[in-house]
Amino acid sequence: MTPNDPATPAPRPNLWDRYIGPGASNNEQIAVSTALCAGMLLGSLTLDGGPLALTVLTLLAADLCGGLVAHLSGPAARRAHAPGRTNVHHLLWVSGQALQFALFVWLCRDAEALRLAVVLVLLFAGSLVVLMADPQMQRKYGLGAVCISLVIVDATVGLQAQGGWFLPLLLTKVFIAYLPQPLEDEAVTAYEGPADGGGVPGARSGD
Repeated sequence: MTPNDPATPAPRPNLWDRYIGPGASNNEQIAVSTALCAGMLLGSLTLDGGPLALTVLTLLAADLCGGLVAHLSGPAARRAHAPGRTNVHHLLWVSGQALQFALFVWLCRDAEALRLAVVLVLLFAGSLVVLMADPQMQRKYGLGAVCISLVIVDATVGLQAQGGWFLPLLLTKVFIAYLPQPLEDEAVTAYEGPADGGGVPGARSGD
């Protein structure tokens, strides 16, 4: 069997491909890698605690930043919304993000029950709004959900004194990067110049 033979099993994606989506370009991989490193740095500078808590927080921050950038790229978005993926799957994914937020506030020793309750309600309510919106409008609804959620949190329980960056990034990841369905890519053709113009814009044959 040859690699192009339909009977040849497709290679199983490795962990990196599962994270950023198979077929990601070099630029997309660089962007996600940079975001992961930035998240690790951000997490390591947030908490003055023991090595275990610091390690877990650093990994949470890295996944938050890296996942946000990854889901803004085409491969990860198409994988998240592949055929067979339903709203139930998406809400289960949101539940995992909610657990990460709960772990984060516990590590920061700011596990106030009211704050957790408000954020969880807003997280799932906003997710339902985005999922029920028209695909063409989902990203716009997601941006509105981020803004409204932050206003409500600030007006009721306030952002965390330590690690206040986590919630805005989490809401952006869920409402803007992950939940909106990817739209058809617009065809973009790179300018290569006329066939007889030597690649010079405006040049014509015989000039």
